[in-house]
Amino acid sequence: MSRPTSHILLGIDAGGTKTECAVVSLRDGQCRRILGPPSNYQSVGIRAASDVWKRLIAQAVDGLDAYGSDIAAAGLGIAGLDRPKDDTVIRKAFTDLLPGVPFELLNDAYLALRGGTSDGMGVAVVSGTGCNAMGMNSDHLRFRVGGLGAEFGDVGSAYDIGIRAMQAAFRSLDGRGPETVLVSLVKERYALDRLDDLVDFFIVDSKRMGELDPGMLAPLVFEAATGGDPVSIQVLQWAGGELALSARAVARELFSQTEVFPLVMGGSVLQKGSSPHLRDALVGQVAAEFPNAAPVVLRLPPVHGALRYALDVAREVQTSQWIISPDRDYDLLLDSSLEETSTTELIG
Repeated sequence: MSRPTSHILLGIDAGGTKTECAVVSLRDGQCRRILGPPSNYQSVGIRAASDVWKRLIAQAVDGLDAYGSDIAAAGLGIAGLDRPKDDTVIRKAFTDLLPGVPFELLNDAYLALRGGTSDGMGVAVVSGTGCNAMGMNSDHLRFRVGGLGAEFGDVGSAYDIGIRAMQAAFRSLDGRGPETVLVSLVKERYALDRLDDLVDFFIVDSKRMGELDPGMLAPLVFEAATGGDPVSIQVLQWAGGELALSARAVARELFSQTEVFPLVMGGSVLQKGSSPHLRDALVGQVAAEFPNAAPVVLRLPPVHGALRYALDVAREVQTSQWIISPDRDYDLLLDSSLEETSTTELIG
């Protein structure tokens, strides 16, 4: 049961590249967004991840001149929550961090689904640092595929696009593949005399070791595809087809072929890609099997979905003493508050 003074919704999007925390006051719509380091516990450990979450929450709440006891409910989208044993570890951490606060805890990929739909029902595909697909139907059944990495069959992310781009560029040079403008774009982007100087990025004693993450090449592929480079277009269409494969697997578990449901697309690759080839391939291949899937590209950042989950929890557990009013449009309040608030970096 929530405390009578509770008026703050908390949302966390914890990823492998960064973590964003947002708080919104249900009284006046004030919002605070804080950006911090990655907090996938599988990569950094649960102690380090918990420390990031603790500091982000404290700074965000303090930014509203409020206290942790003012948090009414939380929506938590956490990377690394892939198995029941992950849930046990992460749930314990947040139970300690947010004593007495009701929360919804899910894999971070579900934030796209909640942020892109009015009720959290449909299918969502996410492609950014990693990629996966998930969904929920009207019976509140959930199903998710992917998210463990390319080594486990999950491909279609920025990383995968970057690897394909490097392979295509090198094959272009030695005649194993067609010519591509990716050769010159990569050399220019990283100030290389020769394309094979990319190897320096992976040599332990090199000054440039670790400077390149293959995912950083994805924007170059989109740029080349926009200019009509056939190889880059083919790479993006391949990635779109892989994401469609995951989306169709989710849809088969949750919906009939004739049902109407939103197909939400989130993550930097799908939201910010400068050419339509990847999205077109994804949407087209899903529509071939599920013709009534309605494409939706996320407009707001994933933490928006976390706040919507927090609002869902708040509505479920509200009491007669609480701040929630049936006459107020809190969904609109969340949307407008988040749109008008920029992120600030974690201090300390």
